[in-house]
Amino acid sequence: MADEVLKLGPWQRGLDNRSREDRLSPAALREAANLDLDPYGIPRRRKGYTLRASRTGGHSLASVGGLLLQQTGGALVVTDLGGYADTSLVSGLNPRLEVSYCEFADAILWTNGEQSGRIRNGLAGPWGIPTPNPPNAAPAGGGNLPAGQYLVAVSFEMADGTEGGASTARQVTVSANGVIVFTGLPGWQHAYRRNLYASKPNGAVLYYVGSTGYGASSFTFNAQAWHETRSPDYLDPMPPGQICRAYAGHVFVASGAGLYWCEPGNYHLCRMVENFQLFSDAITVLEPSDDGLWVVAGRRTYWMGGVPGNWTLRQVAALGASAGAVRVDTADLGIGEYSGRVSVWKADTGIVAGLPSGQLRRLTDPLVAMDRYENAALLFREEDGLTQILAAMRNPSQASAMTTGDYPSCSIVRNGVVV
Repeated sequence: MADEVLKLGPWQRGLDNRSREDRLSPAALREAANLDLDPYGIPRRRKGYTLRASRTGGHSLASVGGLLLQQTGGALVVTDLGGYADTSLVSGLNPRLEVSYCEFADAILWTNGEQSGRIRNGLAGPWGIPTPNPPNAAPAGGGNLPAGQYLVAVSFEMADGTEGGASTARQVTVSANGVIVFTGLPGWQHAYRRNLYASKPNGAVLYYVGSTGYGASSFTFNAQAWHETRSPDYLDPMPPGQICRAYAGHVFVASGAGLYWCEPGNYHLCRMVENFQLFSDAITVLEPSDDGLWVVAGRRTYWMGGVPGNWTLRQVAALGASAGAVRVDTADLGIGEYSGRVSVWKADTGIVAGLPSGQLRRLTDPLVAMDRYENAALLFREEDGLTQILAAMRNPSQASAMTTGDYPSCSIVRNGVVV
């Protein structure tokens, strides 16, 4: 009896784990392991992988600003692609917390929920500049200041000219022909100098009046020289958070259930009393689009359209998401109504894409259901005519409502080898 050849496929519809067994299309696969389906539904074995380098406890791998960054052993390192050697940038990180990155201007910013920093010209430094305590200031005679009440404050400035927020103002009463003596000026390890500010007599606006190097402990304001530069008052350093992203000339940080953004063009300064939006649950996805931001908090997906100061917030779907996303060109996703790069993430039920104007596109529904996971790392891959989004997930939180049933399984053996 001649061997019968069983022809299987092609499966143009791809995977389908939602349909009942008796309703499953012959053009769909229930399950596939280590197989890739081309655009015509023809399967081929998935290529293997080669170990290039191993790390103990490594995570948060990302290519940002031309650098390959990751955390390993409690340190943020940059990895050389030539020999895969690591150069430590920052040590003392919590090894359990994942690191989020974003680019803004000429800096790479990072945060892990507890700490934050920046990488500039390959060197690590602080992202936020702390707000100093109010300066000690007292009046004295023998000067040129008019009589009146003065407000004084101090701020830190780094060597590259980045200045932090000014301290709370302190009031000093000066007699005619007096001076104001600043003593016990606060210090900070990264400060290059401290800038001093003072109001005009009986005024409420503080102006720059001078600076002192980090080593000096006092400063005397004697002349009537109020510069036009106003103090950066009521500004705080950007808080650390679990996600950071750049959009519309601002840097955004998701810190717990709060979303905070910097002052325009100043990624290190935040007006905390104004520049925030609170959600009911911790934020797991924060992704920019052309005209707004996608935010997933708890089991809800939100669209924040517009720009800071002119937001329109609405819930788009009752859908949670795993932490992690990737930017993909819509041409590779088969989305024709918009041309550009969009963010793709792992939602509770499958892979979704966040388009402009609050349009949420479900890429794997309605045929494929996926389990819920707390974390997901996504990668766009294009090779040999295939375009794929690869998702590596961990920490399962809830099983999906997948269809189950009885079906036969088999292995193909050729010349004694399982193929």
